[in-house]
Formats: sequence, C-alpha cells, structure tokens
Amino acid sequence: MREFQARRNTLRAVLYSRAVLLILAACVVFISFSVYNIYQKSRYAEANRREAEAQLATLKTRKERLRADIKRLGTQEGIETELRGRFPIAAPGEGVIQIVETEGVMATTSQPIEPAPKSSFWRRFF
Repeated sequence: MREFQARRNTLRAVLYSRAVLLILAACVVFISFSVYNIYQKSRYAEANRREAEAQLATLKTRKERLRADIKRLGTQEGIETELRGRFPIAAPGEGVIQIVETEGVMATTSQPIEPAPKSSFWRRFF
C-alpha cells in the first residue's frame, strides 16, 4: 500500500510542480489568443456577408429593372420611344416646329397700348 501511496504522491508532485503549471498556463494563453483571432475573423466574415447580401439585393432590383426594359423594348412603341430619346430623329411625314419668341407684347390692333393714368394716393381713398 505504501508503494501505491508513494507512487501517487510522486505523480501528484510532478503534476502540481511549477513547471507543469507554467506549461498549462502558457497553453491557456495560447488557446485564448487563438480563440480571439477566430472571433475577429468571424466578425469580419459577418460584415462581409451583410455587404454581400446588400449587393445581392441591389443586383436583384437591377435585374428586374433590366427585365422590364427588355420587355418594353420588345414592342414597337418602346423601340420608337428609346430612339427618339437618344437621337434627334423624326418619323416620315413629321416636321419640325420652331417657336420664336418676339420682344415686347403683340397687340391685336394697330394702335399702341397706352398705360393707365396714375392716380394719386389720396384719390384712391376718396
């Protein structure tokens, strides 16, 4: 029995020695740094995932808008509207109307228009 207790005491003495405790503490510190690095990488990956989801949403809306444009351009009216918007063209039989502004007021009579006589301030009240 004493051999067993002596063996047990020597094993306990080795396991509880300062060298083994320092090695275990170093392992805990090393594992802590590793866990912190993994945590930082997971936060970075989460931010990238949110950004990718936002880009996906904008790309989906753009895809729908492009599909609507393709559908609109499939019709004759859509093609004509797009051509008229991009280029200054006219269909056969259409003409150009130019609007020219003249200076002054155009009168329907040949006599000049006279301004209304100015009344004084006191005459307006009496």
